[in-house]
Amino acid sequence: MTTLSLASLSAFASPQSFAAATALGLLLSVSCGLRAFLVPFALSVAGYEHWITLGPDFQWMANGFVAATFSLAIMIELVSDKIPAVNHLFDSAHIVLKPVLAALAGAALLQGPNGNPMLACVVGLCTAGTVAGVTHLTKAGVRLGSAAGTGGVATPVLSLVEDAVSIGLTALLGWGAVHIG
Repeated sequence: MTTLSLASLSAFASPQSFAAATALGLLLSVSCGLRAFLVPFALSVAGYEHWITLGPDFQWMANGFVAATFSLAIMIELVSDKIPAVNHLFDSAHIVLKPVLAALAGAALLQGPNGNPMLACVVGLCTAGTVAGVTHLTKAGVRLGSAAGTGGVATPVLSLVEDAVSIGLTALLGWGAVHIG
């Protein structure tokens, strides 16, 4: 079984593989900017099932209890995001949470077998965290405008569209495990 580790970028056979891995990482960051816990959950399950290789300092994510915790957080996020006003409270907390979780996900994939976890976190924060933060701020701005324009009526519809985009982008992790790794 092939496993994906973005840490082995130098082992890619072609520039196309490197570009695909980079694009996958950025798309996962966008997904994390829409739904905070979906990407960490997917990484947890994929690591647990040995579909991907997480960095040695991030093996704690490849655990059934961690996956269950992330799944509970997903359920809370998915429900709360569909309730006008409540979604704005969660968006306030997610200004910090989403970039941190994206950085965690990026670092878990970037740290090589002998890599420095601090360097992986810094690179993860600078790349994945930034993309997730910009995605979240854009989404929150659209949501505020929508709430003002529709009185919150469009909130559940926008939330379902965001769910579909985030799930689709996160599903690319499975594609990456098969085609990139």
